Amino acid sequence: MGTWNLLPVFLLGFVSPARSFDFNSTCSSIASQIAIPNATVSLADFVPAGTNLTFPDNDPSCARPFQIVLVDMCRIAMTVATSNRSGFDFEAWLPRNWTGRFLSTGNGGLSGCESTALPLFSYPGFLHHFSFRYPVRRS
Repeated sequence: MGTWNLLPVFLLGFVSPARSFDFNSTCSSIASQIAIPNATVSLADFVPAGTNLTFPDNDPSCARPFQIVLVDMCRIAMTVATSNRSGFDFEAWLPRNWTGRFLSTGNGGLSGCESTALPLFSYPGFLHHFSFRYPVRRS
């Protein structure tokens, strides 16, 4: 849990208002600077304003198959392993004028898209993990 509090520190080298830097190069090299345990950076790319990003892997209910990028940004994506058989994906879009502040909130994993957990029932450890992480309280 404390590791995630360090994310802004790892990304702090990305922003330095006191000196000029090449935003594109800094974005591309940030993957080697992120040292979060069990995390693998899969993408660290400069995305110019006006780019049409498509999301072919989104659930069909998402109703947002693409996004027009409004400002130059650094798109960083990573996977964090939570066990040897599970993990989660994390993505941050940092604008060119990013100040170093970072706030993360949960969104249910699918940004409001409708989906089911049916595929999870074929995973052998699903019920164990679910019952361990989400205990039911009786009143």
